[in-house]
Amino acid sequence: MAIDIAQKNRLCFEIMKLTFQLDLLISQAPLGLKFNMTAAQLATYNAIDTQKAAMMAELFHLMQLDRDI
Repeated sequence: MAIDIAQKNRLCFEIMKLTFQLDLLISQAPLGLKFNMTAAQLATYNAIDTQKAAMMAELFHLMQLDRDI
């Protein structure tokens, strides 16, 4: 079952956008450390990280279906 390459590429692009958002959140924290984030920043970070993990799992599954990995 071949998955459209564009679909996998879009998913990769979205994962990278989330990665950059996470990096930006960390850079805005005092001393650039995650544990120095405010509760609101940490909640945002965790929500984005959870979304990214789900997208990575989806991409992994699609790649397995295509026997890319």
